[in-house]
Amino acid sequence: MQVPREISQEQAERDAVEIIQRRYPGPAGEEFDAMLVAYEAQGSQAISFLVLFLVGAVKQSERQKHLRWALNGVIDPMDRQARKDIICLLFETIGKHLPPSITAGKPEDFVDSLSHLLKDYIEIRNELIRSLRGA
Repeated sequence: MQVPREISQEQAERDAVEIIQRRYPGPAGEEFDAMLVAYEAQGSQAISFLVLFLVGAVKQSERQKHLRWALNGVIDPMDRQARKDIICLLFETIGKHLPPSITAGKPEDFVDSLSHLLKDYIEIRNELIRSLRGA
């Protein structure tokens, strides 16, 4: 578990701008301007939308850090059998929802892509949950 860190207002602002530049859709180098234009039309709700965007981006980043920690700290990167077993379990659990281009392969073909498969699975699962809650 990670201990929350204290950051200054200036650091928080730099972090927010960095998140916007990395994650906000827009032409390269113009993400911040694209965000301002998009939120300007929202009027007084712009700050609320911006906060939701930043919180979502931070949550996603923290989930990815946790996944990397779990994969690298709990599962020995050299233990290909453990990674293969996890992929087999993933295929058994959600295989019917995966494209045939993936399920036609053998689990050992995906051992080096385990973190990407799990990250994609988690993101899709979370998006589905958010969609169902909003319905």
